[in-house]
Amino acid sequence: MGADLYIEGVAGDDGHFRDAYNAGNVLWTLGLSWWRDVKPMLDGDGNLTGDILVKFRDVVANAEQRYPTKSELVVRGGKVDTGNNSVVSWHKYFANKRQALLDYLNRAIELKASIRCSL
Repeated sequence: MGADLYIEGVAGDDGHFRDAYNAGNVLWTLGLSWWRDVKPMLDGDGNLTGDILVKFRDVVANAEQRYPTKSELVVRGGKVDTGNNSVVSWHKYFANKRQALLDYLNRAIELKASIRCSL
């Protein structure tokens, strides 16, 4: 399960962003929640549009990202080891995932497109 976002009029992976409801959830590291913070922003059709989309992008851009500890990752079901799943690797993942979300939101804004959200 997770949040699936789709840019209106953009097909395939280019128009899709996914944030799973697990240890890899990027909004969690920003102190945000898809349900608590994003759902109230959606229009009646479940879309982020116009000024509200810009507002959400600004919230993501300005939120302080707090990287989780090993124990917090484990509690959320994350695998942590000394290899590819090290705490440092997780932190890099979250930084990259945040940037990917910002790039995605900026793309929709540049296209003047709405984002359909399946939460």
